[in-house]
Amino acid sequence: MVKLLPLLVLALLASNEAPKPAPRYVPATGWRDNEWAVPFHEQWFGDQLRAMNEPPLATAADLEPWRRRFRLLVLPSFEPGHAFRIDEDAKGGAMLREAMLDGRGGYAPGRIARQSERALSRREAARIDRAIDAAGLKRLPMETKPSRVRHGTITICADGTMYVFELLDRAGRAFLERGCIEPERPLRALIRAVTSLDPKKTVR
Repeated sequence: MVKLLPLLVLALLASNEAPKPAPRYVPATGWRDNEWAVPFHEQWFGDQLRAMNEPPLATAADLEPWRRRFRLLVLPSFEPGHAFRIDEDAKGGAMLREAMLDGRGGYAPGRIARQSERALSRREAARIDRAIDAAGLKRLPMETKPSRVRHGTITICADGTMYVFELLDRAGRAFLERGCIEPERPLRALIRAVTSLDPKKTVR
């Protein structure tokens, strides 16, 4: 009985340990209103990405073993959420992972309805690299500009498609959300480049 006592103590201590916090998907600072925006977007974007089995792209640990990781999350209000993730290695290779849910992008995520993974061709990877570099994600503001009063009228977009851009490399992280209005021209080009990739294409 004496020999079992240390094991019982260790078991009790382990059971009393605080649970590990859930991984965070959105930045904890940098919003116009951190107190409101962080929990709101963490629940909205985070729930969609968790349902897709997508990893956070936030820290140096999330980068390894890749050279660069990019993700585009597309969230229509009443249609399924959709994500494209591109992981690039140091040798110029890149992997595409695509996932679509069966819920609604603005509401309940649902479950994975479709997912695939494949290598990108050198030409595809180069085209995505050019679009990412041209977009200048790290130089852009994280949030959509607030609505402005024009001629005494404020235009409010109640529902639309939200686009979330994430980029992680050794120089740091970029995180942008754009919704309701059309994103800036370089961001539109990046959206077209990514969404035009065929997830089922076989690279020979």
